[in-house]
Amino acid sequence: MIDLAAARMLQHTPMPAFDHPDWRDALRDAYDKARQAYRAYPRATLISLDETVSATSVDPHRVILAERLLQFLVDLGLTLPQALVIRSGFLFDVFAFTLLIDYRYDRGDDELRRMMSQPVPEAWLDSLPDVVAPRSREASDLDPRTSDEMFAETIAMRIATIEHLLE
Repeated sequence: MIDLAAARMLQHTPMPAFDHPDWRDALRDAYDKARQAYRAYPRATLISLDETVSATSVDPHRVILAERLLQFLVDLGLTLPQALVIRSGFLFDVFAFTLLIDYRYDRGDDELRRMMSQPVPEAWLDSLPDVVAPRSREASDLDPRTSDEMFAETIAMRIATIEHLLE
């Protein structure tokens, strides 16, 4: 059953083309496609934590996805070890974001969505007025960000990391 669920998830993960003239746009596209697939089934990200998929039932799509991303990163000029780190970051970014942010954001009300962009829920700060937390209190006054804005910021940080590695 686990093998079937993992295969189904991979079959719904679009294959990024990595054919944009600007590599940054190609990476954004890969992030967006992966997020779209896992956002539809965010708890599927837990398969890799809780279960073991048997090697004989791994969908070839899984290997091809990894290979294409690694080749894209190496073609940019990263070493293979650097590309492996960035690929791991890609998986962390997409899996963690869809499970920790999108899952709750998509199912929550406006108040929960507002809280999602704060470092500490405002209600917690209000209940602990003696705790010195000036940045957290200041952040609670900022306009809330949407999950799309937060994800774009995540991608921007990963792009900045790659740009730094390419220097």
